[in-house]
Amino acid sequence: MPKRLILNSFSMNAVSHVFHGFWRRPDTRQTEFNALEAWIELAQLLERGKFDALFVADILGVDASYKESWDTDLKEAVQVPINDSGVLAATLVAATEHLGLTFTSSILQEHPSTSPERCRRSTI
Repeated sequence: MPKRLILNSFSMNAVSHVFHGFWRRPDTRQTEFNALEAWIELAQLLERGKFDALFVADILGVDASYKESWDTDLKEAVQVPINDSGVLAATLVAATEHLGLTFTSSILQEHPSTSPERCRRSTI
C-alpha cells in the first residue's frame, strides 16, 4: 500500500505568530482572529482542500528574544493578544465533518486532575 501524504495546517488564534506585520496586508484575515466566522471559513476551506487537520497553537506569554525585551513583540502584535486554542477547536467541531482539530494548551491554565475529591483531600 502506498504511503499517504498527510496535510496539516498551522495557525494561532492571534494576530500573528512569529512573523510580525502580516496583519498589515490588505488581504489578511488575521485581524479577524476574534471573529468565529473567519475561523469557520478557514476550517471549511481546509476541508474542501482535503486537508487532514488544523493545528491551533497556544503560547503562554511572549519571548523576550529581541534585545532582551518584549517591546517589539507587543508593538508588532507577535503572538499577543491570543485566545484559548482549546475553546476555538471545540467550537469548530460543528463546522466540519472530516477535518481533524488539534491544539496545544498550557498546563498552567488548569491542573490535569482537578476532581472535587482530590481538591478536598489536598485542603488543610
